[in-house]
Amino acid sequence: MSLHDRIERALEHLCIPKDRLRLVALLPLVEVAWSDGSIADEERRMILAVADKHGLLTDEDRPIVEDWLSEKPSGLFLHHTRLLIGELGNRLPEDLDATEVVAWCWALAAAAGGLFGSRMMSVSADEKAALERVAEALGVTEIKPEWRTRTI
Repeated sequence: MSLHDRIERALEHLCIPKDRLRLVALLPLVEVAWSDGSIADEERRMILAVADKHGLLTDEDRPIVEDWLSEKPSGLFLHHTRLLIGELGNRLPEDLDATEVVAWCWALAAAAGGLFGSRMMSVSADEKAALERVAEALGVTEIKPEWRTRTI
């Protein structure tokens, strides 16, 4: 199977229409949010805030992302997510860049990982592993400490 076919199959599995590739920018956030086995309300809110702020969602796209945030992803979902992040991550829309997406992921993990909801910059081992996978897939080699306190 060609790379093009694998990408099309992954898009289909994730319910991303070919004309809405901007949604791929949210997949790293979804992976990090679910990396500890559940998704917190704060993580859900932050992902939707990023999507809204950066014009990544239309009203038509919202149910797709809501589905991603409401049910724990399967191994196959994560497989397709990683394929798309790796293959399309370096071809994000020109107004987004991989460093910004990784910074969003760190801010998300830090905000959700704090003790009793505080932003104590605590990131679980599972979240850290997901963050490293996302950064590697997007070709981001430098992680900046200030990303943990960044607002989305």
